[in-house]
Amino acid sequence: MAPPALPHRAKLTGCDAGGDVVVTPPCDDVPVTENRPTAIPTALPTELPAVRFAEAARSLGRAAHAVGLEVPAFRCPPKVPGAARTLRRYPGGTVVAVRLRGRAFEEALADMVEGVLVANRVPEPDATRLRPVLAAAAAGEAEPGAGAGHGPGAGHEAEIVVPALPPVAVAA
Repeated sequence: MAPPALPHRAKLTGCDAGGDVVVTPPCDDVPVTENRPTAIPTALPTELPAVRFAEAARSLGRAAHAVGLEVPAFRCPPKVPGAARTLRRYPGGTVVAVRLRGRAFEEALADMVEGVLVANRVPEPDATRLRPVLAAAAAGEAEPGAGAGHGPGAGHEAEIVVPALPPVAVAA
């Protein structure tokens, strides 16, 4: 005699044509197929927005550090609903949050760069000089002859070459 079906358990509904196990959750009437290697999304990990965001944050942080700026923490999305970018100051540092959904990734990169400049209270004349350098780093564009790039072995060891700039005057 088979045990009675429990209302909180998923029901095994069989196998599909590909041999995947199919179950139906108790709160849903749509079968769920077991995740198999053939069911993995075709997007490369570097094309996923969260991975691109993390790579941009690391590159931007290295470039900001190279020019003498404090590197804020980056997160997404902002805690404020509808905001494209927020900045929160804490005793231990600053957090820049940007929204990725519903906008071009380049807009999010620009907000990350602007967040670094605002977090460091960089005066506008210096910000104008630094913005293209930081933007190029965030976009993963190496300076000519830098030897930096993407691919195997180009992780956190990548070298950021920043043009010689006079020290940045940070407002207190």
